[in-house]
Amino acid sequence: MKLALFFLLASLPLSFLQVTSTKKSTTTRRNDCLELSPYCSCLGGPLYIYCNNFTSFSQLDFTLLGEIRNISIITLYPKQAVILNNSLNLEGIRLIDNIVLNNIAGIDLKQNPFEKWTAKDNLSISFFGSNFSQVMECDSSLINDKFKPIFSSFKTVLFGYGNFYSVQICPLLFYNASLSYLNISDLSYTIQPWFTDVSGIDTIHSNIDTLLILSGHGSRITKGLMNGLVFENLNTILISNTVLQKIDDDAFYNIHNLRSLNFRIVNFEKFFKNSTNKWMQSLNSKIKVDYSDPASLSENQNNSILVNLNPLSSSFFFYFTDDDYDNFQYFPHDNFVFARIVMLYPLECSTTMNFLLKNARYYPLELSDVNTTATYKCFPELQTSTKYPTTTDNQGTTITNNSINYVKKSNIFYTFILIHLGLFMIL
Repeated sequence: MKLALFFLLASLPLSFLQVTSTKKSTTTRRNDCLELSPYCSCLGGPLYIYCNNFTSFSQLDFTLLGEIRNISIITLYPKQAVILNNSLNLEGIRLIDNIVLNNIAGIDLKQNPFEKWTAKDNLSISFFGSNFSQVMECDSSLINDKFKPIFSSFKTVLFGYGNFYSVQICPLLFYNASLSYLNISDLSYTIQPWFTDVSGIDTIHSNIDTLLILSGHGSRITKGLMNGLVFENLNTILISNTVLQKIDDDAFYNIHNLRSLNFRIVNFEKFFKNSTNKWMQSLNSKIKVDYSDPASLSENQNNSILVNLNPLSSSFFFYFTDDDYDNFQYFPHDNFVFARIVMLYPLECSTTMNFLLKNARYYPLELSDVNTTATYKCFPELQTSTKYPTTTDNQGTTITNNSINYVKKSNIFYTFILIHLGLFMIL
């Protein structure tokens, strides 16, 4: 439920959040933290702090609460744009869920006001209505034994509505990060984070499991966004509730550990039909597999990518017909990439369907993941999975595929989205 609330916040426009905040500040409900006046109030209950109209984080003193208080969500909305640094002192509170930051001009790489926390605390940090305009020092010389940038303290990071990225973001913000989710919402063709190129460094030990791109309009995915250091261990990408305008041809060229790419975009038909989709060639570009060679298949059984093509958010009438073949001709089968087509009813086989599914029998996870309701007519002989090739190590131990079932994982994300829609209807 905690994640459902988080994604609900991500899906709400900034104007809604601001109106909600205004209502809280003018209500006659009890203020459970009068000690923090004039900048902070707890009108939503003792677990929720809302602070605004301050000009510096140093004006906030949470030790005035007396005993350390558990806080579920703390929202900070400075009157003017400020730098996020150690001037923010959260002594006096014990955060148990999420800190929401507005009007942030930049993040100090050398300071971390959340240093006492780690990813194991399962906390979230969210940014809304911020213009990241402060140039960051971004050099590998910053890395030492004491270097612990802000995102290493959290499990989930959200860039929500109303953000601008006037300068490039330093990838070192994600040094030693261990994130379950990085959520970038409100992505557009021109408004999106671009990461600085950092020379002389091969890894920042960034472990981001899932990138969520939600609720964007005219979104573009670029190589500048898909930074190889930030996403060096990225597992899953989910693009949902988004009008996707373009994916650059080289967007995924530096992403080498991706295992699942999921499309639930609003303009599914228009996006795929109005593009050559050459970006597909950049998926798993370091992997080449020979499907006729059992040894090649076995060596790469943990290196597959599953591309989930789900037009249901956009159109119930996209049939993957013969006419659609040209739009998928660059699908990179040789890179050990597989297609999963999702519809509510069976589709008739076509040149396009047969092409996308031509190597489905070699998918190293569950064959049922690619043999869906939409596609089962195209390979009736593969109703049951055959045993996938295995190999042995030098000690004679059998090595099998221990990858996660990424389709089931994707279904969890879709469940979250349905929950959010339900909560929004209640609101």
